[in-house]
Amino acid sequence: MQATLDHYGDVCHLCGAAGADSADHIIPRERGGPDTLDNLRPVHHSAGPRCNRHRLHMTLDEWRRRHGPPVAARELEPSRKW
Repeated sequence: MQATLDHYGDVCHLCGAAGADSADHIIPRERGGPDTLDNLRPVHHSAGPRCNRHRLHMTLDEWRRRHGPPVAARELEPSRKW
């Protein structure tokens, strides 16, 4: 887990918010995903929105259909009209 956070930082790959405290398997172990750094990304597990606990064994496609892209990837409305 610490190697994942050291390598990728602490931005959760599921929701896009900082504060990730664990590692998530891109391809879940239950679906044959390996425990290698290239299959792991930072995720909230014990802190924040607990994204990893909500994802369970879903593929990323299943997660995105249910929750949409990370906040940073969405087009957000400007805070003010200029």
